[in-house]
Amino acid sequence: MCNTRRDFLKSTAALAAGMAVLRHSSPAMGAGTSNPAQTKLSQFEYDDVQLLDGPMLEQFHNNVSLFLSLPDDDLLRP
Repeated sequence: MCNTRRDFLKSTAALAAGMAVLRHSSPAMGAGTSNPAQTKLSQFEYDDVQLLDGPMLEQFHNNVSLFLSLPDDDLLRP
């Protein structure tokens, strides 16, 4: 489990490097089957996103409670 941003960045960099090595070294892993330049992006709705337990869900709840606690006058007045 990643305890700091530095640990997270190290592990994601190692994972990306490992995936790149596997992609270029093993045809059985699907090397050359998809061209990243031809990958089409698709839009998804907000309903399709689900936050799991963790810091992002906690931050979401904190933001919601902050915005709901603001008085209406403060939101309407620039």
